[in-house]
Amino acid sequence: RKRLVRPSRPAGSELAFQHVLIQLAAYRSMTREDRATLHERFAEWLRAQPPAQVPSLDEQLGYHLEQAVAERRVLGVADEHDAELAVRAGEHLAAAGLRAVWRYDVTAAANLLSRAYELLPAENPQRRIVMQRLAEAYQVVGRLDDAESALTTMLREAEDEDDLRLAQIARLELRRAKLFGGPYPIKLHSILEETGRALDAFREPPDEGGLALAYYVQAYVYFRAAEMHEMPTIVHHGYHHI
Repeated sequence: RKRLVRPSRPAGSELAFQHVLIQLAAYRSMTREDRATLHERFAEWLRAQPPAQVPSLDEQLGYHLEQAVAERRVLGVADEHDAELAVRAGEHLAAAGLRAVWRYDVTAAANLLSRAYELLPAENPQRRIVMQRLAEAYQVVGRLDDAESALTTMLREAEDEDDLRLAQIARLELRRAKLFGGPYPIKLHSILEETGRALDAFREPPDEGGLALAYYVQAYVYFRAAEMHEMPTIVHHGYHHI
């Protein structure tokens, strides 16, 4: 009667607010506990819908679970259910962010992966790839300080867990960030030595991604040193590991 809501589609049973300001007013009138509950319930409803009807499902699920976690934490709730919600939100945002990486939508990737990084606990296996891809996205969009911070955390956690390969990847990525953003002058010889150690570490057992990254950084060092005669061979080696 007051025309606050309308059918969201012809002959459908779902309702939508007539205007976004009405929606915001209704949302802000609720308690944080109710908001958290409704975000979680809506995520469960989304999960039950046919995939074709919900584009960007991981992004939407991640958003609503993330909001549920945020509202609960403002209220001081920190129980097992909160931890479970945070992991689910982080994993959905990570999946959406990694898809953004592969389609080279680096702005979306940086946004989604940074949120996943904040939610996933250190022991979650997805957090490592999230940290690495997030650092790469930060470098592309020019957020070099953020990239260095993420990589420094990644290196510290890898060393704490004696994960030598992940630590080597973090060192390589830190060297790559230095090549792009300084500070100058850059000691190219020390970066070249690091790539040599990385190549030795990644050959046995073979780590194709690590080898490709090491050859990439090595080629860029020679490019910066204007030693172009070295580059074709290095690029050729790196290409076979992509």
